Amino acid sequence: MRWRERGVTLRQETDMPTGDRTRLTVTRGDARFALRIRIPGWLAAGDGRAELTVNGRRAGGRLQPGTYATVTRHWRTGDRVELVLPRVPVWRPAPDNPQVRAVSYGPLVLAGGYGDTPLATLPAIRPDTLSRTPGEPTGFTALADGRRVPLRPFHEIHHQRYNVYWSVAPRPAPAADVVRYPLDEGHGTSVADRTGTFGPGSLSGGATWVTDGDTTAVTLDGRDGHVVLPAGLPSGLAELTLSARVRVDTLAPSVRVFDLGYSKDTYLFLAATTGAGRARAALKIAGMEDEDFVDATGPLPLGRWAHVALTLADGTGVLYVDGTEAGRNTAMVASPLLLGRTSRNYLGRSQNSTHPYLHGAVRDFRLHNRALSADRVRRLAQG
Repeated sequence: MRWRERGVTLRQETDMPTGDRTRLTVTRGDARFALRIRIPGWLAAGDGRAELTVNGRRAGGRLQPGTYATVTRHWRTGDRVELVLPRVPVWRPAPDNPQVRAVSYGPLVLAGGYGDTPLATLPAIRPDTLSRTPGEPTGFTALADGRRVPLRPFHEIHHQRYNVYWSVAPRPAPAADVVRYPLDEGHGTSVADRTGTFGPGSLSGGATWVTDGDTTAVTLDGRDGHVVLPAGLPSGLAELTLSARVRVDTLAPSVRVFDLGYSKDTYLFLAATTGAGRARAALKIAGMEDEDFVDATGPLPLGRWAHVALTLADGTGVLYVDGTEAGRNTAMVASPLLLGRTSRNYLGRSQNSTHPYLHGAVRDFRLHNRALSADRVRRLAQG
């Protein structure tokens, strides 16, 4: 850089982004001025501190990421400023799902190289297995879906399939109901989560209360009646059991018992029947070409109360009706972990506005943070 007004020339030399340092040298001239040097904001996410030296001596005081360090002096030919920016891998959560993360190394985003292997959904990575590749200053590997995957700076991943976002399993919590809405208040429009984990849900449209024998439930009119549940469920669950008691009074394709998700492209639902005459549970994340689904051999029972349950874990989904297995899929691609903080959660309504509403009644909706065994589902169905 030739600063003609001051008669000064500076040269910058750096090995970034491969390395971690840059050097500014006054190659010509003699003048007093303030030199302001950017301290990048990404340093704040790591555990290292930038180091600034002038002619080999520390300068600049405390260096704050995201600001400029200012060095004011009389500069002479041969003066040298060096800035070292230490880098560490940083796992950064997605804003809508802390269990989906990307990894950065200083200013570089790392991408997993998959060659010609297509990816159906986000791989599950183990951050604790991230290790450097010998001889490659910005190369790493990590275990994802049981295999070691190379991770390199995104700008170096060319002409192959790659992945930037990863599924990261949470620490296991004690087995428990995460949500339980008995739907037995019998008055008002608010329904409470008896676990205290989530706030109240609400009756909407033509949803009201009904007493069936000694049981209180929410009845739905099939036109616009449904129950709205809070945002966030089932966030952070790598496995789960969803269950409810439902009475279907009219069978229509795509009528939902429950539908949890963001949109008609990201969902976890249970439909009372499909056009093929089978109850179906399905999971899909936006970007997947096809949905994962579990079909029963027939529709849900008509005109009577039935207990339904869906378990998801380790690539297997099992659908139960009245405590008996009704369908199974052992080759599911997506994990419920990828649903994140769902924002549109309904009982008796689909996220797709073209689908009909449930005509019938619902009660005792539960979300458990484990995939229950067949025996425990049977006992749950028996009350």
